Amino acid sequence: MILNLKMLTPPAHEPLTLAQVKQHCRVTIADDDSLLSDIYMPAARELCENEMKRAIYAQTWQLTLDHFPLYPWWNNTQRSTSIHEAWHYSTFWKAFRIKLPRPSLVSVSSISYLDMAGNEQTVNPATYKVDTDGTPGCVVPVYGKSWPYADAYLPDSVKITYVAGSYGDGATVDTCPKLVKAAVLLLAAHLYENKSATTDLKLIELPIGVTRLLTPYKVTVMGYEEN
Repeated sequence: MILNLKMLTPPAHEPLTLAQVKQHCRVTIADDDSLLSDIYMPAARELCENEMKRAIYAQTWQLTLDHFPLYPWWNNTQRSTSIHEAWHYSTFWKAFRIKLPRPSLVSVSSISYLDMAGNEQTVNPATYKVDTDGTPGCVVPVYGKSWPYADAYLPDSVKITYVAGSYGDGATVDTCPKLVKAAVLLLAAHLYENKSATTDLKLIELPIGVTRLLTPYKVTVMGYEEN
């Protein structure tokens, strides 16, 4: 399945405070405060999220597809609900499912698509189930329903807007593991202390300590690659 993924709204809070990062970096002056808070801290968090394939705090994403998966030819108005139809639904359930990258899934804001006339329509939330417990979370039509036809596989015909965040919003709820925060801290310090792309030091793309800290929280099974 061809997909595109983009962030619409970043998290409102970072895993670390400016004071924590400055203490770790042994910075006592305020000259670099904006550099740390506006650049290095968000960059370190984004690098960790990319490594884990996981959203740390609540943020809004949009997944764009060229079409809905597997329109069920067997589901039509001529066939009443039956054991035969139930068998088909259970057989094709995984094919109907749309997995949403960057777990954990918090909520789905909307699912829209271009109909066969090219007009944008919104899928009725009553016709699909949102699974926020799985890793990753997903949406799937409820029993007896199916995904609608989109506009003849036109690119970007389907758009799913949703909120993702594994460890709360960072303010009222903050369950971010200490290992993840430590990884963000190490990366923020690494970026701050190595400001040049050219150096005599032997630098690596991602410090090995960061990789090990994040390993328990990495999402490894998605079924497709993010573009």
